[in-house]
Amino acid sequence: MIGIVAATQGEVDELIALLGASRLCDDPFVTYSFEGGVLVLSEMGPRNAARATEYLIDQHSPKTIVNLGICGALSDEMQVGEVYRITAAVDENKGKTTCRPGAWCNLPT
Repeated sequence: MIGIVAATQGEVDELIALLGASRLCDDPFVTYSFEGGVLVLSEMGPRNAARATEYLIDQHSPKTIVNLGICGALSDEMQVGEVYRITAAVDENKGKTTCRPGAWCNLPT
């Protein structure tokens, strides 16, 4: 089973339709089910994403978890359906850029 975590409904409306997902519940997170997986809406922010991911693991035990969304990418240069390899992230609460050495920073491009 795959688990998907996304912040907002707008980020996943097309995916929900494509997957033929059906709404399971609204509390504690809006949750959708589709063949082979579950999608959970976390709302924005790292704490909400962490809580939603914990809920997903505890309630549905996915083998793989994917976190998806636009992550503030409101540029006309980025198109729906494109995939990007993220090399750094800005912590909205600490105002600094982070990159874990040995993790995604060293991945081939």
